[in-house]
Amino acid sequence: MPLIRSESQIGNLLDHYCDSKSDSEQVRKWYAAMRDLIPKLDAELPNTNVWGLTSHDSLCLMSVPEYNAGVNHVIIEHYYDGCFRMSYHPPEGELPVPKSHVTFMAIGVPEALTRIKVAMAASKGWPDSPDL
Repeated sequence: MPLIRSESQIGNLLDHYCDSKSDSEQVRKWYAAMRDLIPKLDAELPNTNVWGLTSHDSLCLMSVPEYNAGVNHVIIEHYYDGCFRMSYHPPEGELPVPKSHVTFMAIGVPEALTRIKVAMAASKGWPDSPDL
């Protein structure tokens, strides 16, 4: 199944990351990075149900179509040129601090794709995915 936008939002994910002339140079770079990442992430997960929820400029990956029906298992943000900041929520009890999350960085889209898949597996949000 393709990476699709949450049913709670209108349009597709790439539409959200279309920039306009009024956007700052930094925002245009962030949106371009996301337009590069999203189709490649979609291609990496052909057999996995993944819904993307956009929140401000973050892309939250979920295993359910509605934002209020589940957890944002993996959150992707652009940190600076070519670098992504990501986090995931592990199952309760896996970290010493309750309700905490793991944050990490990736430089470039190839590294981001690898780390996103690791985070998706570690979050256990997609336990039956053959792609992870």
